[in-house]
Amino acid sequence: MFNHFHANPTRREALYGLGAGLGSVALSSMLQGASSRVVHHPARAKRCIFLMMEGGPSHIDTFDPKPELTKRHLQRFKRSGERESAMSSGERYFVQSPFDFIKAGKSGADISTEWIHLKERVDDICFYRGAQVDSVNHPTACYQLNTGNRFGGDPGIGSWVTYGLGTENENLPGFVVLPRTAYPQGGAGNWSNGFIGKAAVTILISVLVGCSDREEGGQISGLESAAPKNAQPVSKPKNVIYVLTDDQRYDELGFMNPVIDTPNMDRMAAEGVHFENAFVTTALCSPSRASILTGQYMHNHGVVDNNKPPRDGTIFFPEYLQKAGYNTAFVGKWHMGELAPAGRRLDDPQPGFDHWVSFAGQGHYSPIKPNGEQSMLNINGDVVKQKGYITDELTDYAVDWLDSRDSEEPFFMYLSHKAVHANFAPAQRHSDQYADRTIPVPASQADTPENYEGKPMWVKNQRNSWHGVDFPYHSSLDVQAYKMRYHRALSAVDESLGRLFQWLEDNGHADDTIVMLMGDNGFMFGEHGLIDKRNAYEESMRVPLLAWGNGLKSNHVVKEIAANIDIAPTILDIAGVESPEQFEGESLYSLAQGESDSQWRDDLLYEYYWEFNYPSTPTTFALRTDDYKFITYHGLWDTEELYDMRTDPKEMHNLIHDPESLAVVADLRSKLFARLGDSRDGLSVPYTEKFSHGAVFREGERSKAAEFPEQWLRDGSEQDLRNFMKPDKFRAGLSKGKPAAH
Repeated sequence: MFNHFHANPTRREALYGLGAGLGSVALSSMLQGASSRVVHHPARAKRCIFLMMEGGPSHIDTFDPKPELTKRHLQRFKRSGERESAMSSGERYFVQSPFDFIKAGKSGADISTEWIHLKERVDDICFYRGAQVDSVNHPTACYQLNTGNRFGGDPGIGSWVTYGLGTENENLPGFVVLPRTAYPQGGAGNWSNGFIGKAAVTILISVLVGCSDREEGGQISGLESAAPKNAQPVSKPKNVIYVLTDDQRYDELGFMNPVIDTPNMDRMAAEGVHFENAFVTTALCSPSRASILTGQYMHNHGVVDNNKPPRDGTIFFPEYLQKAGYNTAFVGKWHMGELAPAGRRLDDPQPGFDHWVSFAGQGHYSPIKPNGEQSMLNINGDVVKQKGYITDELTDYAVDWLDSRDSEEPFFMYLSHKAVHANFAPAQRHSDQYADRTIPVPASQADTPENYEGKPMWVKNQRNSWHGVDFPYHSSLDVQAYKMRYHRALSAVDESLGRLFQWLEDNGHADDTIVMLMGDNGFMFGEHGLIDKRNAYEESMRVPLLAWGNGLKSNHVVKEIAANIDIAPTILDIAGVESPEQFEGESLYSLAQGESDSQWRDDLLYEYYWEFNYPSTPTTFALRTDDYKFITYHGLWDTEELYDMRTDPKEMHNLIHDPESLAVVADLRSKLFARLGDSRDGLSVPYTEKFSHGAVFREGERSKAAEFPEQWLRDGSEQDLRNFMKPDKFRAGLSKGKPAAH
């Protein structure tokens, strides 16, 4: 194809040949047109430097004085409209610029007095004051400025130029991007080739390699600036950093919650993937963490509560990574089992990890425990003192390991934060954060007949218990103030993410590393009158799940149901390692790359087993589909629940007694039993030894016990109610069924 070229062609010559070889491809016409076009005057510039300053400085502080703002300074106004975001709507204030303006040069251009040196060259500058964007959010505004599309996916300015014209340079890129300290929000999508296509860039790469643009070591100079995020060599396995937070609910993210700021988590969503329907298969620390590490449901891995350790012979997925040549590390909260075998510590190193940093049980935010004792850490089997705030210290250990590891091996790091587990304790630097913001009270928190209509009795009764808003933790705790501490404690976790991103960028690993963030379960803050977790309501079982890295689709939302059992197969898939047969989850990797899967799961099982310590939450089984959630309780004289999640996302209207929903109930009840029946040891409900009566107290002057649901009440005149013991399918007319045994 290139035999008519001289031995060392320029990129432009190579691109002409490429266009001729492809015939009708648009690239050819673009290139030829660029070559033959006659312009009315010769170009005065051969180079362009574009300073894109995300987040400022503002036009009203630089070149665009607004006298009217000065007149209206601190006046309140309300902005609203169909295209307004939460950030720009509602009550706002006019605010004047803090800087003075002068008229500089012969042109009399308006500039800020802060431009001390620029005023001398103001007559050489053209000021354009008409630039606008359609969004006040950083990622979308950046995309619109750089690509013309605020939702991303279009080629950047430099990509269009390089694609259409090539470059006259022999050994220099068509364009380079020089982020000073961090990528702009939206990441490489601001300058990527977008829909120009992987194929075109792949061809471009091959041409450039053939045109002696290869530097020592086989690297192509500057090409990473224009190449798509998914144009990755497959020869080297990707590194993976998996960050697990404790008790972080699905909406505890800045881009979903206007009360809080999480810029690094927001960056992950803007530049990567947000799994908006991510769940845990049980909303309790140890069982959920065991599901993450084993890829199995709780009834199969056997860690059924926070006391029971993993079964002998349990295999954790990092063991497969070790066999594949990965260097592995665990840093943070392990918390599986409260009773250690003789001669062992609860925080001793576990299989699958070359490096180990952990602590016993829940750990402590501060080096000194509330009882005055010193908090200790386990570093590869050696017990050392905790030195500082736990979130920061765990991040220190994580970065230290990244700095010290064998750089030739791919790595996997599991960073498991204590935060934001109760009792929430923010870092000192965040102690007054959000002081000007108000925590909204959930509508379902009110103790009203409307809120509890159709709800199980246990929900009403739990309101006045250890896990209820009337007697929270058997104290007078202010739940809203408690949630504010929760928000503040999360800030250090977000900063931890920022440190990891900075390390990746500083050490050349931003393009070969996938970062994932997930919560081990959610947390209730007054919804349905409850606090804590354990139950099957959305705020308890739904969690954040974000993925960031080269090869993943940018600013992408995955709507399919994802789960903690999917983490193990996903990370093995990223590493190119085949998942073992015992995994019950599925890899999310292809979904994160933007592919669809028509065979994806239709439902997800949820299970929680009653604990004597907290007897107000019953043994719970649920099935969550895209459209519905069915919840049933074991060993409890109470009503089941069915919610239409499309129309009732807050789970306020129980449809279990709705005749129109009977067929749905019958179907989901049958499927749930089948999911539980897929058990290694057969169906069984664990019983844990009781050591005391547990947290059973109630506040005497608060809410009273719930009444039986109205649908269950009868006047005693009915002759035979055994029809309600027959299968729902029979009563729904779906099949003849078999009557229940008398």
